[in-house]
Amino acid sequence: MLFLTSSISSVAKHIHDTFLANKGYKTVLFIETAAELEIGEGDDAWFQADLQSLKDAGYHVDRFTFTGKTRDEIVSAVDEHDIVYMSGGNTSHLLQQFQKTDSLEIFRDKIQQGKPYIGSSAGSIIAGPKIPEYLAETDPRLEDYTALGLVNFAVAPHWGSEHFREEYVGKRIEIAYRDDQPPYILLNDTQYLYIDDQGLMQVIEIKV
Repeated sequence: MLFLTSSISSVAKHIHDTFLANKGYKTVLFIETAAELEIGEGDDAWFQADLQSLKDAGYHVDRFTFTGKTRDEIVSAVDEHDIVYMSGGNTSHLLQQFQKTDSLEIFRDKIQQGKPYIGSSAGSIIAGPKIPEYLAETDPRLEDYTALGLVNFAVAPHWGSEHFREEYVGKRIEIAYRDDQPPYILLNDTQYLYIDDQGLMQVIEIKV
C-alpha cells in the first residue's frame, strides 16, 4: 500500500480518514534524510508543517534519518513502526544516503512485503525506478540513479506551484520527452496517488 504525495501536509488527514483509520496503525517512522540539510536553516516551515500534519492525523511520529546508520539499525527502526514515511527535501542527497548505507533493498523488501509507505515530494520521487536526471546529472557523488522501484513511473511533484515554475518550464518538461526516462505523473500539492496491494492506482484530489 503506497501513498505518493506532493505535499503531505495538504493530504495527511484525508489519507488517514479514507484508507488507514480502520487499520489500527499507530506509529509512523518519519524519515527526514532528504530534508536533513535544510532542517533548522530558517526555511523549513514546509518540513514542520509536514511533521505536524501526521501528528494531527493521530499518529505517534518518530523522527529518524538513516544517514550514518548500520543495516541493523535501519531494519530495527522500520520493523518497530507501522508506517514508513519518506520526507521531501533533496532527492540526490536522499539517494546518496541510500547508496552509502546500502539500504535501498531493505526498504524495497519491507514495503513489498506489506509495510505501508507514504512519500512526499522527494520521498515520492525515490519510489520510482530511478530518480530523474534533472535532479542528479550534476551530482558526482551518486553511483547511479537507481531508486526504490516500487512503481514503474516517476512522480513530478509540485505541479502548478509558482516556486517550481522555472524547473518545470525548463528541465522537467524537456526531460519528459526523452525515451530513456520513465513516464511521468504530475502531482499538484493537493493531490496524491494511492496504489493498493494489487497495484491498482488512483489519483485523488483534495479540495481545500
